[in-house]
Amino acid sequence: MVKNHENGLQAQLVVHPNKNLADKEVVAFDRTITQSGSDICLMPNGKIKICSAGLFLVNWNISVAGTDTKPFARFAITVNNKIHGASARPTAVGELYSSNLVAVARSPCEIALVNDTGDIVQLSKISPIANITIVQITKSNSTRRCGLCQLLFN
Repeated sequence: MVKNHENGLQAQLVVHPNKNLADKEVVAFDRTITQSGSDICLMPNGKIKICSAGLFLVNWNISVAGTDTKPFARFAITVNNKIHGASARPTAVGELYSSNLVAVARSPCEIALVNDTGDIVQLSKISPIANITIVQITKSNSTRRCGLCQLLFN
């Protein structure tokens, strides 16, 4: 039986200063919509910090308007700067989305959505431009916590 641990976060990218995202650039989520618990938090750099071990469901979407040279767009979730799961669109215009299960064995851990196209991607003019939801499904027996999320949450 899975217990409700009440750790979750929904964040959005509402405003992007130049509407272009360089290759490998992080989607800097700028607005927390919902936050439950203090173990998942949006950092000032747009990345998401997870401060407890366990299994997390990550759902995301982003609207793109094109690329400079590629006929496709590709975005990926990174876990501590390593690609964990990606989604590509056969055309460079439209919405990309994916769901990923992320197992966090040791906290803290940083999750980010990055442009993995190999090219500059123009972001959609529709707002919100991107959305991410992270929910903790199970909690590890580990009691090690980073405390950073608690500082930002308070």
